[in-house]
Amino acid sequence: MNQIISTEIQTLFDAVVDLLGSGHPEGYTGGLPLFSNSLTEEQIEEIRVGLQARLVEVADGTVPVVTVDRPQDEDQGAVLKVSFYKSYVEELSELDWFVDVQGDSCWYFKAADEKSARQLACFFNTPENRRQLEAFRSESRTETSLLKHWLLQLRPEIVVVKFGYKSTGQIELVEPVTLSSVS
Repeated sequence: MNQIISTEIQTLFDAVVDLLGSGHPEGYTGGLPLFSNSLTEEQIEEIRVGLQARLVEVADGTVPVVTVDRPQDEDQGAVLKVSFYKSYVEELSELDWFVDVQGDSCWYFKAADEKSARQLACFFNTPENRRQLEAFRSESRTETSLLKHWLLQLRPEIVVVKFGYKSTGQIELVEPVTLSSVS
């Protein structure tokens, strides 16, 4: 990693730590402009990934996710959006294992068993996987299909039976999909 990228990552990391102060990062979302306007797309991605990896140090049980907001005006530099999400947890409800974020709107998953539920929660609590999950929109059938495909790729280690999206206390099945019927 060259010096410009290292310096950019450290400067942005320090800015996030200052913004968080002594508070808990859960729920924090903020934009940080890149200091150099002459960075290539590859360099911006390297900074995004590097900052996201560093933020794990201050995540305190949350999942740090960094995305890039591209400017409308080419004279402006990109802005990195930093978010700290609540962690996914697994829980037994009657006889079924579910994985979701308690109290928040989120994707939720019915797992085949406790082991799959635990592994799925761990999977979605890694920054890069969480970034990808947060990018899926429940109202888009195409994106729902992509999420289904992604979940199927986790087999046989992690078996998800059904999934949906919940918001404001309402649980809504995206479609009546039973993933276990697909091999």
